[in-house]
Amino acid sequence: MHEATWPAGSQRDWLDTWWADALSTSAEQLRSGGVVVTDRLDHVGVLQLCHGDGAVVYGPRAWLDSAGLLDEDEPFALLHDALCAVREGLTSHVTQVLGPAWYGYVSRLSLLDRDDGLVRGLTAADDEAVAALCNKVGPDEWNEAGMSTGADFGHFQDQQLLAAANLGEWRGVPTLGVLTHPDWRGRGLGSAVVRLAARHALQRSDLIQYRARVSNAASIALAHGSGFLHYGTAVVVDVDDHPQPAKG
Repeated sequence: MHEATWPAGSQRDWLDTWWADALSTSAEQLRSGGVVVTDRLDHVGVLQLCHGDGAVVYGPRAWLDSAGLLDEDEPFALLHDALCAVREGLTSHVTQVLGPAWYGYVSRLSLLDRDDGLVRGLTAADDEAVAALCNKVGPDEWNEAGMSTGADFGHFQDQQLLAAANLGEWRGVPTLGVLTHPDWRGRGLGSAVVRLAARHALQRSDLIQYRARVSNAASIALAHGSGFLHYGTAVVVDVDDHPQPAKG
């Protein structure tokens, strides 16, 4: 699939700085890749920017040391290689791997905005309809879409909620998730609720984040079709609380 590219001088540079601050590093380090020590986080992770030269492996010093990663001289060229090194180094200490996840962002300029009169904001009166939609899929899907906290916009037909979008926030940037009834996918309903939710959120923010599992091709295609531009791919590795020194 062809991916739209970020134009020169776009807000991508601002995002580099924003992510760098989240990981306690510099935008230059984020783009070049390498190992980043950040003791304010409770997990190990890997992030690779679409425009970066290598993957960034980040996490608390004790865990990076336990994985034998502090002495890496060259950044990993690929996220997959970095993740393999993390998992091999931490072995039995890994409790959960989340991802890899696709991260994209949309702005007022990139949003493909088309009106759909069947999409509207949701209220508490729609809670049962949201629950019914969530019951049509497994917990992994509605958790990925952020529906554990409810939904904000929905597409109705014959009084049935067929697609819903959720707006959240992470470090001051709005986040957006979407869920579509399994029997109604591929008909543009998810895109319709995403566009309305994005238009609403862009009234108070310059960018909105969309996240989807890399394996969820339909969700990523929906994001592209709504104007989201791919920024990077990330994996979170949860570990237990007993790091061991690296073997000499």
